[in-house]
Amino acid sequence: FDFAGRRWMLDQVRTPRYPTGNAAPVRQRFGAEGDLTSNVAADGAFSRVGGQTAVDRVNELMHHPIGFLQAAWATGSEVTEEAPRGGRRLVRVNVAGNKFAMLIDPVTSLPTSIQKITYQPNLGDVTLETEFSDWRDVDGLKLPMRFTQKIGRWVVSDMRLAKATLNGDVPDFGVPAHVR
Repeated sequence: FDFAGRRWMLDQVRTPRYPTGNAAPVRQRFGAEGDLTSNVAADGAFSRVGGQTAVDRVNELMHHPIGFLQAAWATGSEVTEEAPRGGRRLVRVNVAGNKFAMLIDPVTSLPTSIQKITYQPNLGDVTLETEFSDWRDVDGLKLPMRFTQKIGRWVVSDMRLAKATLNGDVPDFGVPAHVR
């Protein structure tokens, strides 16, 4: 994640945990730079992504507490706090019509999750929720090291970070000019 540059890249190996025709692990690389979203093929070729996938990828920075807070402090953002939900504080942010909600543990004051209503082709409008856990101290700042994304009760991804760095050098993602 490069919050200042509004970009992120994910390089993962996805392993199916259910019966499927192809149970082999698959390397996936994709990300976003501003409003440009792309996939990276096995041969290193970049291709642009559009539609709802592009919208969700641009919004991915908001599914991290740092991205949510940056958006909340941005000029023109609307921030409201509503009645607690399930014993947790509920803070909403609206950035030019793009709406997110953060649930906060009242004891630790750490975010427990961020929610966004989005469109899923098979289910229609759904709540995409990113839950945070395994908080660790990183250069004096508490950061979650586990991100679990769900649509309803279904887990979409469960990512565990080995390390995090603040204000580190972020390499060029290598998106070629013709893709930009």
